[in-house]
Amino acid sequence: MGVTDYIQGAAFELKEELLLRQGSYGEALQACEQALEINERDGAALCNKALALWRLNRYEEAFAVCEQAIEFAPRNKRSYLLKGQILISLKRYEEVPRVCEQAIERNLRSDLAYVVKAIALSKLGRYRKALAACELAISINPRSGSAYHQRGYAHFEMGEYQEALAAYERAFEINQRDQYTCASGAQTLWALGRHEEAVAWYERALYAGELETARWPYDVEAHVNKAAVLIALGHFEEALGTSERAIQLHPAHDGAYIHRAEALSQMGRHAEALHSCSQALVHNPRSHQAYAIKANILHIVGRYHEALTACEQALSINAHNQMAASNKEWVLKKMGRGR
Repeated sequence: MGVTDYIQGAAFELKEELLLRQGSYGEALQACEQALEINERDGAALCNKALALWRLNRYEEAFAVCEQAIEFAPRNKRSYLLKGQILISLKRYEEVPRVCEQAIERNLRSDLAYVVKAIALSKLGRYRKALAACELAISINPRSGSAYHQRGYAHFEMGEYQEALAAYERAFEINQRDQYTCASGAQTLWALGRHEEAVAWYERALYAGELETARWPYDVEAHVNKAAVLIALGHFEEALGTSERAIQLHPAHDGAYIHRAEALSQMGRHAEALHSCSQALVHNPRSHQAYAIKANILHIVGRYHEALTACEQALSINAHNQMAASNKEWVLKKMGRGR
């Protein structure tokens, strides 16, 4: 590669970085392609291309390109971190901890690697190990809002709501515009029976969500989270529209179908809601949330035997699912089998 090619490649790399920071992923992808025409083994350009594809919800393509980036630049820790995040999007959680360890081997002070590892461990139901990963991330970066958020998530999933709230409050202190933290804090406050405080946190989450979806129109997680907040605030029509936008962005996102089901059920459209639950379970057969929502809808329409089965399926995946436990108790009473 000549000097002119080197300068052009560096210019394209700078352009890629700027476009990625602006959220212009389609244009960033084009800049990456231009850089790769000059040098197809450019590890940085391949990593940026994988990032753009991931942000555009093209996960399989992103994974393939990320593998190429690692092949041509095996010391680039960014590629390993990105690979871990893509694997989470692909729901290949078992593979993530090893990839994170590879990132840590290349940078012992990488708090983000421990956060990504914690996300995967929580998805696998290994909450205590996830908490240990969070602690390591916080020891490296005491202002890692993401680490505190994941700490809160693990505690919440285990039914440890006071500990979860403490973690979410710390995450909120670090970043008051994080819609995920605001929504999760609200959910925790609601579980603790502190409903007025929960509504205030949901309002914060909605404001943050408006900013996020405006800034990152292709971010499916921002839309999914916004839908959850709209449901909590009783804005069901808007929640339905936001869920359907998320499904357009990523047709295999189980969370989008779950919130669509919740919105439809609240609007009295129970048959459509049950179908949406089924779609969520096609994309994630171990979604205890989908089974819990399904059980709730079946309970509402009086299909108690099926509701009981759905409750038990949810609880077999996560014994701390509050909605499923509550519905199971009510269903058993309706069937004359309760205490």
